[in-house]
Amino acid sequence: MPWQSCTQNHRFVTSHKIIQIGHSELSHALKRRREPALVPPTFPSDFLDCPDPNDRRTDPLPTGPPRRRPSRQTRPPLTPEEIDQICDFVDDNFTNAIAVADVAEFCGLPRRGLNRRFKATMGISLNWHIIEQRIQRVRRQLEGPSGQRRPLEHIADACGFTGTDQLERHFRRLMGVTPEQYRRNHG
Repeated sequence: MPWQSCTQNHRFVTSHKIIQIGHSELSHALKRRREPALVPPTFPSDFLDCPDPNDRRTDPLPTGPPRRRPSRQTRPPLTPEEIDQICDFVDDNFTNAIAVADVAEFCGLPRRGLNRRFKATMGISLNWHIIEQRIQRVRRQLEGPSGQRRPLEHIADACGFTGTDQLERHFRRLMGVTPEQYRRNHG
């Protein structure tokens, strides 16, 4: 019977491999390795199948309290003056290749701290705010009479995108259509 071999042998888990040993060798191995052995099955239904040697549920559970991340110090949200200062800087420079680090340097704040505080205040990340401003400019250019004739490469370059693929990806994500479809519908 398959369950007899399971009750006569115990599986011993080391950090490198699983060893199957008999009863007499079990206590000797425990004393030598000082590692916990797995408990053999105790319910009759557990005797029907031998445990799978690759089953990770047989690993010993970690002991001690669960690890906790250190709490972050809560920062105050940005003031309306700081928001105006940031938005003015973005409005004046979004056609250039600006990034969150440039805005942080302008404001004199750390990049990650500025990003967290901006998102806590405005509900969107600073990078997404910059992209939204660029997409609004693209929309205005596509809707105008000159937008019907300008290639997307020129519009992307004029609005601060690195290329048409980046423009199309962000435009579709924000507007739900490609720039060409938007041009046909609103031009």
